[in-house]
Amino acid sequence: MPKTPKSENRKTVASTVAPMAQALLAGMATRGAGHRPIKTRHVARLRKAALSCSKSRCLAICDRIAAQGVSQDEIVDRYIPAVARTLGEDWADDRITFASTSVGAAMLQWLLGALEYAHLPSDLAPDGPGVLVLVPAGEHHTLGAVLLAQQLRRRGVWVRLSLQARAENLAVPFRQGQPDATMISASPWTSVHALRALVAAARKATTSGAPVLLGGTIADAALPGLTGRSGVDHVATDVDEAVRLCSWDKPSGLSFV
Repeated sequence: MPKTPKSENRKTVASTVAPMAQALLAGMATRGAGHRPIKTRHVARLRKAALSCSKSRCLAICDRIAAQGVSQDEIVDRYIPAVARTLGEDWADDRITFASTSVGAAMLQWLLGALEYAHLPSDLAPDGPGVLVLVPAGEHHTLGAVLLAQQLRRRGVWVRLSLQARAENLAVPFRQGQPDATMISASPWTSVHALRALVAAARKATTSGAPVLLGGTIADAALPGLTGRSGVDHVATDVDEAVRLCSWDKPSGLSFV
């Protein structure tokens, strides 16, 4: 019996979930270059745990992977994005449902947060440069931004993360001081008008002359004139490129590796 065609929602998800996961992996290439190849059995186990919607099972699988010599950084930078990629590819190829894709992505995002907060003392850098990481309101997939925030913290950057950012809500006090840069993660489905409003608000909420960068699947789409149309200073596709474009002087004790 032929399948019933899916709604327009399928096009939205297929164009954001799969490219998001692929972009995450591309962004990890430099950090993962010196590591062993990814073990497919670890990816399969972590994927199964994510789809089970069990937090305890996800953590237990991470413990099993770590017990076999895989570091937390590798789990975060390589295995979680690898699972995200399989979910995106399987959705695009109609092998899993929208509900399963959403559940799996939500569990992976929760897992990133859990692993991050378990190591906050070594990740926080109150004296380092600050970054405002934003996902525009209305975006459904925020896993990439959560991962970006975690990577920045490990590079000695303090991060304020807003997953449903609106221009009118950015002008609030920052405990650590004004951020030194803004990084916006968006998809092609975010309107240019909404992006420009968010960029303008970010410039008011950050230090004078702080750069505004745009990334996410909208950057991978290579839309013509994206920098000028959105009002950002730079378009970046991975965390190391973003840090380089910020042109910070390296503060004492910080290591951008």
